[in-house]
Amino acid sequence: GMTTKALDRIVELWPLLPEEVQADLVTRVEAVATNVEPVEFTPEELAGIERGREDFKHGRTLSLPEYRTDMDAFFDRLKAKAQSAS
Repeated sequence: GMTTKALDRIVELWPLLPEEVQADLVTRVEAVATNVEPVEFTPEELAGIERGREDFKHGRTLSLPEYRTDMDAFFDRLKAKAQSAS
């Protein structure tokens, strides 16, 4: 499950995100949340999330278009996985 530490971090970073990114994230989270099947991450996905955290810590971040492309791909994979699980 989601740790409160991760949640605190999101709350902390939230004000730094451009409004369009905030809106985008809310929309996506709602879309995933309405799909009640809990999503299991593969080791590769978990490693990717961890890499993202490290990159962020070291200031390696994506431009907005790169971020969008990346998130679209990520959520497409989540949706596909959720559909194959049901």
